[in-house]
Amino acid sequence: MIRTLTAGALLLAILAVGSPRLAAQSSQPSGTGSDASQATKSSGNPKTLTGCIQRGDAVTSYKLATEDGGVWDLESKAIKLSSHVDHTVKISGKVVEDFGTKKPEKIIANDKRRGIFSVSKLTMISTKCDQ
Repeated sequence: MIRTLTAGALLLAILAVGSPRLAAQSSQPSGTGSDASQATKSSGNPKTLTGCIQRGDAVTSYKLATEDGGVWDLESKAIKLSSHVDHTVKISGKVVEDFGTKKPEKIIANDKRRGIFSVSKLTMISTKCDQ
């Protein structure tokens, strides 16, 4: 009899501890959490942008200033972006993160950054920027 009561109490204790955690996990939408960025992840659809490649804030970072005044942080494993600094280019690739109207805290509210763009193809339009 004591074994049955002990086993029952143990089972209740396990359920009582585990249930709130499971409920909290299942009630939270997929892809969100306290550590999740406010930026939205892109669906990965191919996109083409045109603008001027410039050096970013770090030595090995690059950005594209577009004709509408926006700025995209660039990344690429396939294209050597350093060869096209201060060139007007047309790039194709995928949006890695689209900042939209909700920008990560590290980005100033009036910053023109649109998001992070992964470049898979680059066509040079001009060896200088018109901006």
